[in-house]
Amino acid sequence: MLRRSILLVALLWAILPAPVAALQAGSLGAQNLRPYGYLFAAYALAWLLIMGWIFLLARRIGRLSDRLGE
Repeated sequence: MLRRSILLVALLWAILPAPVAALQAGSLGAQNLRPYGYLFAAYALAWLLIMGWIFLLARRIGRLSDRLGE
């Protein structure tokens, strides 16, 4: 149960900023976003690392709760 809630929080944390970014993209107009490619790549890598870390923590907590439940 705890593992599911952790994964749900991680998923919501990843999804919720998307609508905000979409709303802000309309204010950019016709600006060229080409110089920000590295910034977007860095943020994507950071998100992947954070999600991987949360996934590993959820697995460890699940194994620990299984061990304590025995």
